[in-house]
Amino acid sequence: MRRPPHELFTLVFGVVYLGLGTSFLVVLATLPLVVLVLVADPATAWPWLAASAPLVAPALTGAFAVFRAFAEEGSQAVVRVFARAWAGDLRWSLGIGAAASALVVVLGVDIAWAFGKAGGAVAIPVFAMGIVLTCLTTVTVLVVRQERPGIRRRDAARVAVFVVARRWYLSAVTVVVAGILGVVVGASPALGLGVALAPLLYVVWANTRFAVGRELRDRTSPTHGGWVASAAG
Repeated sequence: MRRPPHELFTLVFGVVYLGLGTSFLVVLATLPLVVLVLVADPATAWPWLAASAPLVAPALTGAFAVFRAFAEEGSQAVVRVFARAWAGDLRWSLGIGAAASALVVVLGVDIAWAFGKAGGAVAIPVFAMGIVLTCLTTVTVLVVRQERPGIRRRDAARVAVFVVARRWYLSAVTVVVAGILGVVVGASPALGLGVALAPLLYVVWANTRFAVGRELRDRTSPTHGGWVASAAG
């Protein structure tokens, strides 16, 4: 029997390292939130959850940078790429995460207020959809930032909102994948956070990157006025 080539083993171990390493770094970067989710009662600890939720955005920035480096260059320098992206875009991504967290809190309070009231059956699904759209838009903004590092927050948000609405079928895929991740983490935190996290985040990143690709090319073309690549967000 012919033995598999050495390059195949290298690729397999490299992909495994990429997945496990990225999962570990994401958990490490969001450790306060992870601990709260696993041990605290959301009904009483929600202010602390809201305060630590913005940490997710820099962690996703690092993970998406790792995925992009692997997809484009075959790079498996997980720690270096993650740390550089996390630190380099920390202020920008924390701002996005804080804005998204604040909006989710407002919508969550609205849901609690509408629960049991007349019209709540109509209002609650609307508020819940607002939370989903906020999360989708936030992820899309972070992917846009990876593709156009100098883009301003306002321009990134504009693209993200347009893409989430126009390419709703791809947005639905992201929602499904995020739901699967939530179910896995809820059933087995060790399996979900240690093994499933990076592969499912990769699917989210690849799906979102595909969705925004054409829109970014169109909106950065001279016929659309262009965006200044070096503009600060």
